[in-house]
Amino acid sequence: MKHLNYEHQNDWDFVSGQQQSPIALTHKQATIDPNLDNITLSYENKIAYVRDTGASIEFGLTGTAQLNHRTFNAVQAHIHTPGEHTIDGQQSIAELHLVHQSVSGQLAVVAVPINLGSANPALSIILDHLPTTESFTIPLPELMDTPLNYLNYIGSLTTPPLTENVEWYVIDNSATISTEQLDFLHQFYNGNNRALQPSNNRPIQYHC
Repeated sequence: MKHLNYEHQNDWDFVSGQQQSPIALTHKQATIDPNLDNITLSYENKIAYVRDTGASIEFGLTGTAQLNHRTFNAVQAHIHTPGEHTIDGQQSIAELHLVHQSVSGQLAVVAVPINLGSANPALSIILDHLPTTESFTIPLPELMDTPLNYLNYIGSLTTPPLTENVEWYVIDNSATISTEQLDFLHQFYNGNNRALQPSNNRPIQYHC
């Protein structure tokens, strides 16, 4: 399978736009927004598939999420190593992107930083099934920690076509994976993170 060339990101198909992702996020520049709502993830404990897309390891999600007072359908999740966003100057060793779409077509991504620590039981099951088009169950709550404090901004997809007007919810606390799990991911991708993009004075909100 041909992989997306992360060493020549300037050659990616890109039309235009001033709201690209990822960006460097800081709490100092963020504004606490009391109107932002808690994130509620109502996923089924079922993974629809696991595959290598040529840009990342991706798995299919089913269920819904409540994001900023609206319902979004879960579409898929994928992993970047290392993380794409930075928070207060810190880059995580990986970043999980949970991709959602509303009935109106609005895209929203919940980004979960991942750092080294205890093995993630749910991720182990997912990676053990790579590749598969058969659905299977996992202990989904073990995929990430709560509470879901987050930084919110408007950006883009981080792989071509780099579509803008994507709502980003970057979680403030991280999940963990083991060294063995990271080594397994590195067999497929080690450096599938897009470079940081200019923030262009975009507003950043914080919810806690």
